[in-house]
Amino acid sequence: HWYPPLRGLVICSVCGRRMSGHTPRDVPYYVCPICTRRVNARQLWQSLKEGIRARLLEPERLVPGIKAQLRSGKSLQRLEEDQRSLQREKEGWERSKVKARRLHLLPDSKYSLDDYLADSRSIDEQLDRVNRELSEVEQDIAQLRQAIVDEEGMIRFCERAAHNLDSMDDSRWRVLLERIRLTVVVERSGQLVVHLALPTVEEPTREIALSTSGTG
Repeated sequence: HWYPPLRGLVICSVCGRRMSGHTPRDVPYYVCPICTRRVNARQLWQSLKEGIRARLLEPERLVPGIKAQLRSGKSLQRLEEDQRSLQREKEGWERSKVKARRLHLLPDSKYSLDDYLADSRSIDEQLDRVNRELSEVEQDIAQLRQAIVDEEGMIRFCERAAHNLDSMDDSRWRVLLERIRLTVVVERSGQLVVHLALPTVEEPTREIALSTSGTG
């Protein structure tokens, strides 16, 4: 009896069990051993192959808007401009602190100790603020650069996988499904929800959901 590379990857949402192969009247099904829900195996596999192929061939639709999800929502260029601006402001406050100390230490200085301490505290407060803002911007830059690498890696993975789809047999499809960690969840309504974790060319993954589809 024929079963596609989905063996062990189809799950019943009602009881959480993996559905097993069953072939009544020479028609292959995935059947839940507890609640006896079933899905036509051939129709499911054909639908999934077409859906995976379409999305791998259009990675820009599959890859989420990672950069837009970052806290600032700014472009890398804008963040780097903010970083340079804050660095210049920080250097300005540091020069002001050195200048205030020099003025206070000058012979016969009219810059009293109380005035110097008050100005020094004010400058330190500004430096603390700038350092906090600079740290946040630098974190955003690091996250955005990593997101760009992840997105480019995901697209490269899609392109590599899509290039080999036409020559893949069932065993190679199984390797691909395991690589993208695909699972099919059969909902109580009979709707099928497909989930996968799309890897980059490197190892990190981000969870992506394929659109749902119904199969009798």
